[in-house]
Amino acid sequence: MIVSRRMFGTFAITVLLMIVVAPHTTLGQVDDKTRASLSNARETYEREMNEIRAGVARSLTSALENAAKAKDPSEATKKAREDLHAFENRRQLPECKERTKWEQAYEKAAKKLKRKYAEAESAYSAQKQHDLADAVRAEAGAFDSHWDLVPWQDKLGKAGKSEIGADPFVVGIGEHSEYRIEVTAKRKSDAGSLMLELPLANDSRVAVPALIGDKGDIRMLLTVREGAVSADLGAPRPIDMKSKTSGDDSRITLRGKDGTFAVESVRVKPIVNGAPPSGVQDPARTPRHNGTEGPRDDPAAHLIQASKWSGRRTISGNNQAQESTVTVTRRDGDTVVLRAPSWEGTGTLFLTLRLNGSSVSVDGIRYEGSLGRSFTGVTGSGTVSGDSLKFSCSFLFSYGAIQGQRGSTSFDLKRQ
Repeated sequence: MIVSRRMFGTFAITVLLMIVVAPHTTLGQVDDKTRASLSNARETYEREMNEIRAGVARSLTSALENAAKAKDPSEATKKAREDLHAFENRRQLPECKERTKWEQAYEKAAKKLKRKYAEAESAYSAQKQHDLADAVRAEAGAFDSHWDLVPWQDKLGKAGKSEIGADPFVVGIGEHSEYRIEVTAKRKSDAGSLMLELPLANDSRVAVPALIGDKGDIRMLLTVREGAVSADLGAPRPIDMKSKTSGDDSRITLRGKDGTFAVESVRVKPIVNGAPPSGVQDPARTPRHNGTEGPRDDPAAHLIQASKWSGRRTISGNNQAQESTVTVTRRDGDTVVLRAPSWEGTGTLFLTLRLNGSSVSVDGIRYEGSLGRSFTGVTGSGTVSGDSLKFSCSFLFSYGAIQGQRGSTSFDLKRQ
C-alpha cells in the first residue's frame, strides 16, 4: 500500500508538472520557432538582395568598361557613369534588358519576407505577446517603406578586422539620420556580451545588445528611421528606446563586456524612400512621389514632404479643442507620415496615413517620448483636398498601469 501511495504521489506530481509547466514550455518553444523562422527568412532575403545588387553592379560596370567601344565613346561613358551614380545614390535601375528580371527577383524576395512578417505577427498575437507583435508590425512597416537595392558601404575598409577587448571600437558611418546598418563579429572568448551604440536623429543615441549564436557568431541588421530602431536580425525585439541618451556623435561604438570580440565587417547604407516593387512596372517605370511634389490631378498634391499643416485637434475625454501644427515627415506614393506633438506636450506622435484619391485612412500611430506609450488597433478615415486635410481615428493605448484604454482623436487642418 505504501508503494502504491508513493507511485500515486509520483504520478500526481508528474501530471501536475505537465499541467503547470507544459504550457510555458510550449510557449517558449513557439516563441523561439517564430523568431528563428523570421530570422531565417531575413537571412534568405538579404542573400537574395545581395545577389541582385551584385548583378546590377556587374552590368553597370561592364557598360562603363565597354563605353570606349561605342560609336560615341564620350556620350556612352557619360551615360554609363550617370547610370552607375543613379543606382548607387538613388532608387533608379538602368534601362536595359535585364531590368525586368531584377525587378521580378526583388518583388519575389520582398513578398516572401513580408509573408513571414505577417505569420510572425499572427503567432505572437495568438500568444498574447503584444509587444513582440507590435515590434514585428513596425519592422514590416519600415521594410515596406524604403527601396532596398541601394548598395552597402563598407565602413571598415582597408583596416579590415579589429579586435575589441577592454577598449571600445568606434567606426564613422557618415552623416546619416536614417540608415540601415549591418555588423558581423565573432566572440573569441568563452563568455561576454557585445553592445552596439547607434546615432539617432535629434542628437541622441541608443544602445542595442547583440544576440550571440552558439558558436559565438554575431550578425546584427538594424533599420534606423524616424528616431526608431527595427531589430531586423541579431538583436532582441522590441528595441528598448527608453535607453536613449543625448549625444551628437555620428559614429557607432561597439563595446564588449567580460569578453573579447573580433569585428569582421561594418556596412551602412542610407534609407531611400520608395517601396519593393509590386509588379514589373512598379516602382521603376511608373512615376512615384519623390517626397517633394505631387501630380497635378492628385487631391493630395500639396501633402508633400516637409509641408506643415495647422488647425484644430480634439481628443477623447477632453471637451476642449487644441490648436496643433503637424509636419509631413515622409511621403512615399500613397503613404504619408505626419509628425505631431502629443496632447500634453511630453512627446511626439507619428501617424501613418494611406491615400486613395481624396480618401484618407489612418493605419498606425507611434509615440516617442518619456511616457512610453504604445498604440494598437488603430483605425480611422478622412479626406484630403487641396490645402485641406481632415481625419479622425480610434485606438487602444497603453502606458504604465493603464493597458488597452480606448481613445480617439481628430484633426481639421489647413496647409500653412
